[in-house]
Amino acid sequence: VNAMFKVSAGHYDIEFKVKFDEELNFVAKGLQQMAKRLQIREGELMQISANLEFVMKLTKEMSLAANRDACLQLFIRQVRGYVKFKNSMDASAVVYESDGKKPRGVVEYVAKGKVVEEIKMISIAAAGVEIDSLVADELVSMLDKTVVLRAYAGDELKMILMLEGFPEESLSTIERHLMSLLSSSLGSALVMFEF
Repeated sequence: VNAMFKVSAGHYDIEFKVKFDEELNFVAKGLQQMAKRLQIREGELMQISANLEFVMKLTKEMSLAANRDACLQLFIRQVRGYVKFKNSMDASAVVYESDGKKPRGVVEYVAKGKVVEEIKMISIAAAGVEIDSLVADELVSMLDKTVVLRAYAGDELKMILMLEGFPEESLSTIERHLMSLLSSSLGSALVMFEF
């Protein structure tokens, strides 16, 4: 009974040492497993809530940026700190023409962990980027330890942002959700700067 009150109050660290009654032992084990699952789920929900707050705050800050490049540098700096990319994180972007079908060039935004002061655009060929491996319908994907974000305006692909230096080679469900939100936010910001 005490354990049930604890679980209902949000305290999930419960432990039973039932030795005799088989039925009571079965109930106790079930309650303990349920408490552990609730604890995990509560932690996930708290992380999702924190992610939403971060994306809302970042979206507001991006809307106040002076121009598109300043907006992207802000985006990369904030995401790098929040997601805990490695310090050596690099970022580059494939920028698309307005028809959304022809990539215009590659822009280096971050090099060796520092935001680049002077942004330069180089050709796709000079950068040696394999466009086929980057273009996809999904908003977020992984390429080795590079997170690939695709920023859309409606159905039109505006930019592919590659963030190198992610600690893992795959995204958890919650990380994928965060990256999808960030991708949508970036797409909206890019449309705003076009106006």
